[in-house]
Amino acid sequence: QVNVNASLEIGKLTFGYQGRWIEGMYLNTFEDYNSVNGLPPQNTDYAPIKKYPNVMYHDVRVALDVNKAFNIYAGVDNVADKKPPYGLTGVGSGSGIYDVRGRYMYVGFSTKF
Repeated sequence: QVNVNASLEIGKLTFGYQGRWIEGMYLNTFEDYNSVNGLPPQNTDYAPIKKYPNVMYHDVRVALDVNKAFNIYAGVDNVADKKPPYGLTGVGSGSGIYDVRGRYMYVGFSTKF
């Protein structure tokens, strides 16, 4: 997995971007499909598909500093509404690395006292 975060401040506005790339992963263990320590692959017919595909998520955010103590923000996570591959749920063992919600929008504020 690779994460990239970038932000650009223009006056009181801040624009943010996060990219999350997940390389294709084996459906089962590496040893099922590949030779390890001179031993042959252990279970090459485990599934007709060996790996989940690569996945890329894009998140964007904008924030406004109203004053020194108050900030408002809004954003969209998973802009492309990418679902977990092959019917995975995105929760639990093996699929928790994927985004479970699809596209997610939010607004909020922060304040300092």
